[in-house]
Amino acid sequence: MLIQKRAANKVTYPSMWANACCSHPEYNDDENTEPPSQGVVAAAYRRLEQELGIKKDELIQELHPLTRIKYSARCSGDGSDFGEAEIDYILIGFCKDQIPVVHNPEEIFESFDDCLVRITMFSRRGLSSWQR
Repeated sequence: MLIQKRAANKVTYPSMWANACCSHPEYNDDENTEPPSQGVVAAAYRRLEQELGIKKDELIQELHPLTRIKYSARCSGDGSDFGEAEIDYILIGFCKDQIPVVHNPEEIFESFDDCLVRITMFSRRGLSSWQR
């Protein structure tokens, strides 16, 4: 699992650790689909490239939904009045070995992929609400 520290200029949850590649389907023919999970997958491919520079053909299998979660949270502690109430899909896919990850600085400050070891180093305050 690749996790990332969100860029400091993000409107919600700036500088917080979260899962990499979050988005919503856009209103277009590729992402506004039935069933909705097909549009979610298309949005994920778009965001993988925009946030991390990972192209669809660099995956060794297609992304597919595992499950979805419902959550709500306020973005507190940074002076904003934003919050979220969402249904999020959890997708899985595997990259080819040794692909370069190129952070979009507007989205990501840093990332790492050995989270099973390092995730225990974070306090709950440093994680986004959907990662707690």
